[in-house]
Amino acid sequence: MEEFFNRIDSDRVAPYRGHIDELIDTIFDVANIISGDKVEKVTYGYDAEFGNIIRIGLTQNAREAFESWLKLLDKIDTKDLGINIRVDWTGEDNLSDDELVDYMVEIMLKSGVGPKVSEDFDSVKAVREGWE
Repeated sequence: MEEFFNRIDSDRVAPYRGHIDELIDTIFDVANIISGDKVEKVTYGYDAEFGNIIRIGLTQNAREAFESWLKLLDKIDTKDLGINIRVDWTGEDNLSDDELVDYMVEIMLKSGVGPKVSEDFDSVKAVREGWE
């Protein structure tokens, strides 16, 4: 089974670029193996700021879902494919705020997707409010 977990490189996935259904099926299969058959559904959408998004619903708690997400990003080079992977979970939210931030930073670094804020966002105000 370990040979299945070799990183999916762009040469192997390149034929999928025009075939989103096949790509979703492939991501479903890989995510299902990584999560231990906990994939509920995989959907595709487009966001004006983030581009193509594949959303994976997992029947796991937050910690398990983030661990599955990180492993999935190790196997699928989303930057080469021009997609973003998002993970939802149906189980318990069992992460502290600090743990959540740590996981999100790791996800952003692996996926190459950074945070985005609206033009109305005032970082100075947000920091001040955070200190109060």
